[in-house]
Amino acid sequence: MITGNAPGTFFAAGQASKDSYIYENSGYAFFGNGTWHANDRLDITAGIRYTKEDKSADYNIDSNDPFSQLPLGLIASGAFAGLASLQTSPGVVPFDVDFEDDNISFAVSASYEVSDALNVYARFAQGYKSGGFNLNRNGPNTAPGTPDRTADYAALVAADPSLTTLQSLQNAVTFQPETADAYELGFKSRWLDQRLKLDVTAFYQTLDNFQANSFNGTVFTIRNAGSLEGKGLELDYNFRITDNFSATGGATFQDISYKTFLGASGTAAQGAVGVRTQDLSGEKPNFVSDVVLTGSFDYVQPISAKHEVSARLGYRYRSDYTTGQDNDAITTQGSFVTLDGSIGIQSVNGIWAFDIWGKNITDETIASVIFDTPLQAGSFSAFLEAPATYGATLRLKY
Repeated sequence: MITGNAPGTFFAAGQASKDSYIYENSGYAFFGNGTWHANDRLDITAGIRYTKEDKSADYNIDSNDPFSQLPLGLIASGAFAGLASLQTSPGVVPFDVDFEDDNISFAVSASYEVSDALNVYARFAQGYKSGGFNLNRNGPNTAPGTPDRTADYAALVAADPSLTTLQSLQNAVTFQPETADAYELGFKSRWLDQRLKLDVTAFYQTLDNFQANSFNGTVFTIRNAGSLEGKGLELDYNFRITDNFSATGGATFQDISYKTFLGASGTAAQGAVGVRTQDLSGEKPNFVSDVVLTGSFDYVQPISAKHEVSARLGYRYRSDYTTGQDNDAITTQGSFVTLDGSIGIQSVNGIWAFDIWGKNITDETIASVIFDTPLQAGSFSAFLEAPATYGATLRLKY
């Protein structure tokens, strides 16, 4: 993979940057599970998985732009730190990095059939997500405004002169494996002569070395939070109210927060005064809403032996959440409700259908992500979800 700025893009001709990354990955896994039918009503299932990962990468991050080498956070007591966002291409000595890891994960569950209409269960499972590298300049040592320096990434914030330049760079671009322990307790049920399906699950989970994803306006960068804890309740339902009218949906009520996250990305205001990291311990991760509700109402009515009309109204609700991994208040998306709808006619045998539809009917403004605008200190940009959209669709099968 090669990225870079052409000569003369930002500075004079002959001053440029070229980034080259060579990445290799190999891995394998063994896994299996089995179920013991203890009796007619009780099943116990257990499983195990072994995973092995080997990765390597060569970094050649080259630049002959002298401006990007200036330590602006140190000059004149940081008076020029606000210009750091203009340092697009700090040069870094070529280096390589290796990553090797393995993991054994377990899962066990028990399911008990109380009746033909009710099944209760409990489950414990471990999860694993391999570590790796950020193949870009956005490790703590290679980001714009922070030319090559010695830092102990394991401690996240403290300078460690004992590290060599090579060790510093290797630590900077590497993120560690994420592991999880998850507990579930719930039931699956049928009510009202099988017309109502209701499934409910209570959960609790912890994640160590949580791989937090941060978007800086150009690329995403992964770094490890110390740990994360979450608990909540999820439910799904399907209710056939009449032969023609039904309601389907789900809900999530949750409380999720970082137990420890000492080296989270600093906000734009913090970066302007040379502060690159912050402590988000106890805070909620980005993109997490405490309440999420989704569902739809569907109506189908035959109008002849071969044709039927249909109508659908869907809804989505999310409570507020931040879109920036730095939890900057300006990246907050407030709570919202969106509505989608359609009305159509189709053949009973499914050969053809014609629908008139609308999405985000109430034209809500929703930010997918809000971020610090690159090269424009103090400015923010956003990617928005689609506004109100209307159309018609004709489907044919042959």
